[in-house]
Amino acid sequence: MDLKNKRGPDKDVHVALELFLALHETPTEATAEKLIIWLQKGPFHVQAFDTALTVWALAGAALIRGPLTQEDELTH
Repeated sequence: MDLKNKRGPDKDVHVALELFLALHETPTEATAEKLIIWLQKGPFHVQAFDTALTVWALAGAALIRGPLTQEDELTH
């Protein structure tokens, strides 16, 4: 995804997710330091990181749960 033209909160969430995924895939001091520095740079970066983690968790839950069926939709 090309983030160069994105602005605002959406870009921050995408950057946060990219940094989280980098740390998840390669848990080193260098990747952790990049995330820490980025979190300190912007006033909304912590909120964007929280949103990215929420998206990550919900995506994982959806993979475990599987798709909703028509019966699920009627009972919820």
